[in-house]
This record gives sequence, C-alpha cells and structure tokens, in this order.
Amino acid sequence: MLNYQALLDAIEQNKIKPVHEAIVAHLNQYPEDHAAYYVLAILNIKLRNIAKAIAILDKCLSIQPCSKYTVEKAKLLLFSNQPLQAKAILDAITPESTLVAAELDTIANMHLRLSQFASANVFFERAYNAASDNPNISLNFAINEKMRGNVEKAHSILVKLCKKHPVFIRAQVALSELSDSTSSQERIGELEKLLTQSSTIPQAQYDLYHALALEFEKLGELDSAWHCFNLSKVAVESLIGFDNATYVRFIEELKGATNTPIQFEAFDDIEPIFVVGVPRSGTSLTEQLLSHSDHFKALGELATFPQYLGVNNSLIQTLEALKQEYITGEACRRYREMYLSLSQGKRGIDKFPFNYLFVDILAKAFPKASFVFVHRDRKNSAIANFRQHYQPNSPFHHYSFNFEHCQLVTELADSLRLHFTNKHQQVFDLSYEKLVHNPSEVLTDLCHFLNADFDPEMLNFHQKNYYSATASKLQLRKPLNQDGLSRYNGYIKLIGGKN
Repeated sequence: MLNYQALLDAIEQNKIKPVHEAIVAHLNQYPEDHAAYYVLAILNIKLRNIAKAIAILDKCLSIQPCSKYTVEKAKLLLFSNQPLQAKAILDAITPESTLVAAELDTIANMHLRLSQFASANVFFERAYNAASDNPNISLNFAINEKMRGNVEKAHSILVKLCKKHPVFIRAQVALSELSDSTSSQERIGELEKLLTQSSTIPQAQYDLYHALALEFEKLGELDSAWHCFNLSKVAVESLIGFDNATYVRFIEELKGATNTPIQFEAFDDIEPIFVVGVPRSGTSLTEQLLSHSDHFKALGELATFPQYLGVNNSLIQTLEALKQEYITGEACRRYREMYLSLSQGKRGIDKFPFNYLFVDILAKAFPKASFVFVHRDRKNSAIANFRQHYQPNSPFHHYSFNFEHCQLVTELADSLRLHFTNKHQQVFDLSYEKLVHNPSEVLTDLCHFLNADFDPEMLNFHQKNYYSATASKLQLRKPLNQDGLSRYNGYIKLIGGKN
C-alpha cells in the first residue's frame, strides 16, 4: 500500500510528477481508495487546479463521507470565490459533529470570512477546548475573544502563549496590540532580541518592528515608534510594487467609467447599504451606529464583490475586469445572491471600505442601493493607514507600506468621493469630524437619506458588544467620543518637523 504521508510530503517538496505517477498507478489497481484520491486532490491544489481538486474531493466523499474531505471542499469553494456553496456546506456542519481540533479551527475561520460571527465563535471555542496547547489554535481563539470584546481574556491567553512560545511572532504582534504600557519596557527588550534572530526574514522583520513601534507608542516615544513603523514597512516594501503614476491613472480610469452605461439589466430588488471610504476613516463606527437600528443588519466587511470581479495586485487587470463587468454584470449578479442569503429580509450594511473604488458600477447595477462615503482629515487618515499592520499579500492595502503612498491614496480617494457624489444621488458624504462633533444631527440626516428614522439609541452602540473583525475593534467598545481627532497630533507634529 501507499505511504500517503510520504506522498503529501513529496508534494510539498514539488515532486509532482513521481507522486502523480504513483497515485495513478495505484488507483488503476485500487479504484475505491478514497485516501489516494485525497492525495490526488492535494496535488491538484498545489498545481492550482482548484476545480479539478473539488471534483476529486467529491469522488472521495462518494466513496467515504467524512469531515476531513467535507472541510477541505468547503475551504476550496470559499477561496475560489464560491462563498454560497461553501456556506451551504458549513451550515450543515453542527457544533455537535465529530471533528478534530484542526477541522474545528478551519471551520471557525471560514465562518469568520463569511461574517457568520456567532458560528465562528462556537467553533473557535470548541477548537480551543480540544487543543489549547496548539499555538495556532490558541492564537486564533485569543483573536476571536478580542473581536468579541473580551480583551482581558484575550490578553491572558496571549501572555501565556508568548511565554511558552516566545518565537511565535504572530502571537507577539497580537500581544503588543493588547498590552498596556506597564510591560512595554520589558517587551521592547524581548522584541529587540527576537529581531536579532530574524534579521534575514522580511515578514518577521515586518511583524516585529510593528510590535516594537506599538510598545514605543505606548510609552509616548513617538520618534522611536515612527522609526520602527518605517523599518517595519521597509522590510517588505520591495515585495509590494506600488507605483504612484499607475495608481493615479487607475483612479482617472475609474472616474472616466462613470460615462459608461451598463449593458445588463439592473437589479432593483435589493437595497444594500455600502459604507465605504479609505480604511481607518470611520467606516466601522458608521456601520455600528446604523446597525443599532432595527431597520438595518450589519453584514461586516463583505469583500465578495471585488473577489467576484477578480481583483488582484494588478491594477491593469482590475480595470480590464471592471470594463467587462459593465457588459456582463456577472459579479453583480453573484453579489446579489450573497447579499440575499445574509441580509435576512433587512437592509444589509456592507462595510467593505474598498468598495469606494466601485461605487459607479454598484450604483448602476443596484439602483436602490445607498452609499455612505466616509472620510476624515487626510493627514490623520494617512498616518492611521501607515501605522496599521496590513498583510503584504493584500490586493487592497499595497499603498500602506510607504507613507507618501498613504498620502497619495487618501488624496485620490477624496477626489473620487467628490466625483461620485456629484455623479450619483445615491451617495451620502459623511465627515468623520462632523459625526463625532454633532452625532445626533449628522445621524438624523443620514437616516433621512436612508429613508429611516433616527433612534437616539444608536448612540449606545458600544453597549451591544458587537463582534468586530476590523482594525477598530477596540475603539468600538467605547462611547462615541472625539479622541480620534487628536490621536495622531504627536505624529503630525513630528512629521512636520522632519519635513
């Protein structure tokens, strides 16, 4: 019989041809060996033949239904932009199902990506209870608790995790995001020691310098903090490939597209609310304020439309896909299906911030949609994005690894906001500064725009303890305040002095 684990190891080592030959020969002799088919599915995943891998997993399940194959299929469906099919599989898996810890953790993460927060919490907790000694499972559970607002519990788990696994860098970053200044001096020493051990690994440098910057920031040592934020970004900036001139052309093309009519029938049976804007501009706050009303349902950050569109790190390819969308409407059609499955009869709020790039096509495809374009002071917005720990492989946050790029993108986003506001009556221009200064007045206007009544209870959003998977998860646990207006004054003064 085959040594399946040895074959899986060989696939990881890119020994594709001998593995394929061995599996095919084996299956010719043993055509009902589901484990051999599973290895063949993994081989096809390695080759990025996702559709074929899914078909092979279906074969596995026809021979031997089991959770391992089911979870793997759901994961492939989700990551190949088939979220409804993945959701159908996940919804059929109950918390009482017999699953190993790794499967529970994977299911939890998939529920999270689908904004099914209650289900995600159930499976994260089960995974942690089953394998609390697993570092990755412990980290995921701690992050889940942070998103639920259980900050002290999350902090306690992370402290133990970092003490037991000090070189687990992702856990170190998560701990720096939660710990207070009382431990900063000690942590600075620990992080600097880890940096010397990871001097040749760009991702590790990116993570550790970011954690170090946060510790200096807590101590009020902003010069050192800004220096470390810079070092963090420099560690991976060369891997990103953001070009100012190309991005400027990209935005101009988006503006030009407003003169392009759609060539498919619009979908006028849904009324989604898109809360959009540059990240860290107040989109999460706006969503939470609105979703405290019975009229609306928060759907989280649905990145489904750009995923259906095929957005990647190539702006040119994104533009080509967008031009095709004006003709076919395929991504819009699939978005409608996803929206209907999640909104449950209410007006759903999709707060994926980067939908601000696609306001025109979405407004034309969904004539009853509303757009809340949130913006704030450009300097604060640029600093907030630069000091954020985004993943280098993100097709949206590629600008955030250079402060000048952050400034450019916030400036261009403002120009796009003004352009779309003039072109589409469906767009509400929302200033973060005006919102926190005069919340009742601004929310009354916004609710009127959305054909709803303002409820003063909206201002008590922080008491509902929403599950927040965004960078604003900690701020959303506090009442509406004006702290954010001056949060980066020290950096503004520092940057101004250097310029």
